[in-house]
Amino acid sequence: MTDNHLDDLVEAVDAIARIVGGPVVIEDVDFRVLAYSAVPGQPNDEARREAILNRRTPDFWVRRFTETGVRQRLLATDEVIALDMLGPSFTPRLITGIPVGDTVVGFLWAMEGDAPLPADVADIMRQFAVAVGPELARRSPLLENPQSHLLRQFLAGAIPARQLAEALCTTEDTDAVVVAIGIPADSADEIILRSRALKVLNLHVTTGHRRPWLVATIDQQIYLLGAASAGHRIEERLTAVVRHLEGALGVPVFAAAGSVQPLLGGTARSRAEADLALKALRANGEPVVGSYERLRFEAVLHETGEFLESQPVLTGTFVDDLVNYDRTHGTEYLATLRAYLDAFGDIRSAADVLHIHPNSLRYRIKRLAELAAVDLGDARARLAVQLLLLARPDAG
Repeated sequence: MTDNHLDDLVEAVDAIARIVGGPVVIEDVDFRVLAYSAVPGQPNDEARREAILNRRTPDFWVRRFTETGVRQRLLATDEVIALDMLGPSFTPRLITGIPVGDTVVGFLWAMEGDAPLPADVADIMRQFAVAVGPELARRSPLLENPQSHLLRQFLAGAIPARQLAEALCTTEDTDAVVVAIGIPADSADEIILRSRALKVLNLHVTTGHRRPWLVATIDQQIYLLGAASAGHRIEERLTAVVRHLEGALGVPVFAAAGSVQPLLGGTARSRAEADLALKALRANGEPVVGSYERLRFEAVLHETGEFLESQPVLTGTFVDDLVNYDRTHGTEYLATLRAYLDAFGDIRSAADVLHIHPNSLRYRIKRLAELAAVDLGDARARLAVQLLLLARPDAG
């Protein structure tokens, strides 16, 4: 968990502690303390101090929660449960689960302060738990099995290839490929969808295959890693994976593979290629499955277009000036320029696309060159203009 992630939770617990008027703690599903409030003037008790000091709720409390059914209720319902049975020095407090979809990813505690908690404290805690859930789920251990943790460590350079090879039932001199899985990134349910996708993938691609795959999420991106050979028909297998995921999630899914690389030393490149190929697939919308080898040039164009979009000094007003001139004078110089460049300067082909006479096109090109101050007879100038138009695909 990053420092920024912790800072977000600390700010959140301080905020709710001020609202309810008593100390607040957030824990993960194993009752490990992730954040606790420190509002000046609010009381503490021995139980809370011990949990904070040891970074976890004491084992005898956890056993008591299990024996009395409290833990099961927290995992199965959205109840806000009152706890006052842990001894005379135990200040009454409330606890509720922190949900993400159907999964509880942690627990929220609120302890009485100098005055009783407000009458609507249960509603406040439920609302806060829902709000903070995605922050916990982002790095929740619930979303990973031990092999997923292994893959995360390997891609981060924390363990040797030999250790990962054992999990893949192969040797460290084998070849492997990294696959990036894309789900809708602008969905309000993105975190829930990613959690479900991981569960489906862990069942679908890690078991029942002669060559198992490892699955992990890193920086909110789902990756697969599996042993492969240069002749391995990766796209066929990914098509089956995508169909299975789309059926389970009910949303469009993309899958992009990097190139086959040596497990020892080559997976970082394969992962980077998979990331670039996935961005190209998402930008185009279809197909939904592809490899970096097949999408290399699409990736180059997409990355170049994104870079130019972020550099207004380079793009200037070239495209905007043509758009404004066309609107003001009723001309079609921008469409003419696109057709001319797409036809590689072939007058007849471009004229056919525009449904005009070749001589009319020649006049337009001459006039356009004068207006835009560009020499379309210069190959480098034509390339630069194409790149400018690439950065503004919706203009015109």
